[in-house]
Amino acid sequence: MLVVCLLTAGALAGATIVVAGYGDHPTEPGTASAIDNVSVGGGAYVPEQYETVREHPGPAYIWHDETFELDVSVAPYGDGQEYELCTTVLNDEGEEIGELGCEDVALSEEEGSTSVDVEVSGWSENATGDHRVVLELRAEGEEETQGTYHLPVYVIEKGGDYSGDGLSNEEEVAIGTDFTRQDTSGNGLTDFEEVERGTDPLLADTTGDGFNDGMIASVGLDPTQPYTLHLHLGGLLILVALTISGSLVLTWRVISERDGATLVRGDEAESEAGREPAGGSVEADPRPEGAATEPVAPPAEIEEPPLTKEELVCEILRENDGRLKQAQLVEHTDWSQATVSRLLSRLEEEGRVTKLRSGRENIVELTDGVDQGPQPGSG
Repeated sequence: MLVVCLLTAGALAGATIVVAGYGDHPTEPGTASAIDNVSVGGGAYVPEQYETVREHPGPAYIWHDETFELDVSVAPYGDGQEYELCTTVLNDEGEEIGELGCEDVALSEEEGSTSVDVEVSGWSENATGDHRVVLELRAEGEEETQGTYHLPVYVIEKGGDYSGDGLSNEEEVAIGTDFTRQDTSGNGLTDFEEVERGTDPLLADTTGDGFNDGMIASVGLDPTQPYTLHLHLGGLLILVALTISGSLVLTWRVISERDGATLVRGDEAESEAGREPAGGSVEADPRPEGAATEPVAPPAEIEEPPLTKEELVCEILRENDGRLKQAQLVEHTDWSQATVSRLLSRLEEEGRVTKLRSGRENIVELTDGVDQGPQPGSG
């Protein structure tokens, strides 16, 4: 049985996210008071998964066995008065499965919007999948509804496997992968296969050698070893070159013997070339006097080590006045959203960047007063 607890002027603990609903929302001053905004939080809601799911077009995902919380903002329009905020829950077929009661809400133009906290828990055993939490605001003592808000949620089991990739939903949240997709990194290996092989399921190319893990695994090589495909391709090219050279030498010998040429073994020719003339004198340089010697090639310049992914993120931020939206960083780097989110979490822990929430987007800023460039001695 569903249980609900409503508290006025409260604050939700932990991370919350504003989730779009739909319904009848009066917004013009002087018409009626209305449900102005709804945020989702609580132990049942996983904000990390919200950032991982691409653009998150669907509802908020809610753990079946835990409580989730709604922070409902009710805005007064016109004269203030007493209202009731009532909550019901509908299943995926639109049938009411729980009437969760009503809470008195006092509104006035002077005090502005009032916050009401709603806690929902106790889903029935088969209550998984798409559901809707319906919030209705009506004047006290009246049946007519002033404003409604339909909040879609998707109830999911921790031990279930939403994507069917072999990892449970709870395991995917723990390692940071997207439990709505089998292949978070998009490299051709499922998240389960990546965990089994020891590769990073959030990166298409774990070793950073230029070949994604799925391609290397498809030819029977170990994707956890850097440059393994380069070495095998290099060995194959050397073998092909030796085979072609051997064929050319054999062809030349056959042609020479056919034309009556006398072949001299390579070791005899080398012995003749190194033999000293009579009298023990050293042979003169065959080049004309005054001829220029061949220039010695200068040593190759030592290439600077490439930037790490974290340093590249900081460099991009510096080039954009130290501030960008997280979605813009994804466009600049062409990495997955999961990879960028994970890198920003590391940089934030190191105090190199700060993430600010703006609506449904993250704004990323370089931390003031800190040298964000590559550190001396860093690899």
